[in-house]
Amino acid sequence: MTTEANNPRTLGWISVTDRLPPNRDEVVVAAYNYRLNRIALAIGFHATDPNMWNIDGDWLTRSDCVKYWMPLPELPAEPEPVDGQKPGCDLPPMRMNP
Repeated sequence: MTTEANNPRTLGWISVTDRLPPNRDEVVVAAYNYRLNRIALAIGFHATDPNMWNIDGDWLTRSDCVKYWMPLPELPAEPEPVDGQKPGCDLPPMRMNP
């Protein structure tokens, strides 16, 4: 039973049956993973064809996998350098979607 506390819509999630994100805008996706039998979160976007989603760089052709989406949150402000050194870590380059 869906209650106000666990209703995805109250948490900012948008059902794909209600509305799709703008084409190729990256969003947080809640997709049903049939192999693991659970909902998984990922970053993805949909193409012009609403049945095609790109999730973490891989194309899904099953439109029933993606259930909900929400816009990506705004990034936090970058910390100020300390003693001329930029704080943070040296991460490897990330795979970017076209």
